[in-house]
Amino acid sequence: MRNLFAILLLCVLMLVGCSKTPDYVISENAMVELLSDLYKAEAMMEDDNSKYNSDSSKLVLRQSVFLKHNVDQEKFDTSLIWYAHNLDVYGKVNEDVIEKLEKEKIVATEHLIEKAKDLSLSRKKYANQFEEAVKKELAELSMKGSGF
Repeated sequence: MRNLFAILLLCVLMLVGCSKTPDYVISENAMVELLSDLYKAEAMMEDDNSKYNSDSSKLVLRQSVFLKHNVDQEKFDTSLIWYAHNLDVYGKVNEDVIEKLEKEKIVATEHLIEKAKDLSLSRKKYANQFEEAVKKELAELSMKGSGF
């Protein structure tokens, strides 16, 4: 019975010890989400330099990302230091970030294509309506001019 208890205890300790990140570090999944949002924020800053031309506006955007993820700069920095010492884990996190952003890009592109198709159909519809209205107006003017 003692051996069974010792084996169970060992199994539990091994399972608990299998977590790759310590408690004080942002978990891998949470880090993927956080880094994805930070990279998108960086892209926004580069894309709209007039809006994010000051350090304070950039800081506000970064802080809003941290706030969304319930993380502060200190925990982020501490986590980056831990990941820097565990490059195999950090490499996997970055691979997951790239995969996530690529999937989001595909979804966004598909959405834009659908919106463009809808807009194109709307333009064709309004162009046809406009053409019909012009033809009708020309026909009425033609009838007035001919004395009918």
